Amino acid sequence: MARLISISVSLLAVGSLRVAALVAKPVHPAGKYYVEEEMQPTDSTKNMSTKWATEEEHQKMMAKKRAAKAHVAMELGKPKAMDAGAEVALSDDGFGLTVEKAGDGLTFPKSGDVLTMHYTGKLKDGTVFDSSRQRNRTFTFTIGKGEVIRGWDQGIITMSLGERALLHIPSYKGYGSRGAGPIPPNAALEFDVELLAINDVAAPGFTLPTKAPRLHSAAGRASTTLVCAIVTVAALIFQ
Repeated sequence: MARLISISVSLLAVGSLRVAALVAKPVHPAGKYYVEEEMQPTDSTKNMSTKWATEEEHQKMMAKKRAAKAHVAMELGKPKAMDAGAEVALSDDGFGLTVEKAGDGLTFPKSGDVLTMHYTGKLKDGTVFDSSRQRNRTFTFTIGKGEVIRGWDQGIITMSLGERALLHIPSYKGYGSRGAGPIPPNAALEFDVELLAINDVAAPGFTLPTKAPRLHSAAGRASTTLVCAIVTVAALIFQ
């Protein structure tokens, strides 16, 4: 009887140790042995040890998981209307946008359209490197013609008129390994962008800058004709 009790106690002790080992998390330096929620280690076939993902591998893994849960930007080749708060995946490597304010859901830009925008560009640490809002002057460009970085050309074309979104741009769709001014090499970027106008169609609440009027009245045409006549006479006199 005493022997059976001793064996039972030993088994309980071994079981407790195994449970403690499963519950306890190992201490590991960042970048070498990295543990995060929903991350699974892989078994190394060479030394039968547990290999944890590096920081870069972890970021790629999490980006793929977010993309799997996010909305798709296009349906049957056309952009989809998105509600505020929607996470939109434009690729599975972190390229996408978060809708902050919904647009009209009907009017989308196409390649060759002239867009009027407001934007604020930030690094991942929150550092602002450029802002049209701080200058209080909108930015205009032709989409799909390479006038801006690829992340803008490929991301903003999925937004509808009046939409405001946070555009998440990985470095290869931004300034890549070369960087630009205050933007360091290989930097992922965040752009708070707002689509204010497509060509001459403005979003509600926004007024496009007025262009200088042309002379179309009879008085205007007469004045222009008189100026041309004076210039012609002067040229004949001083030949």
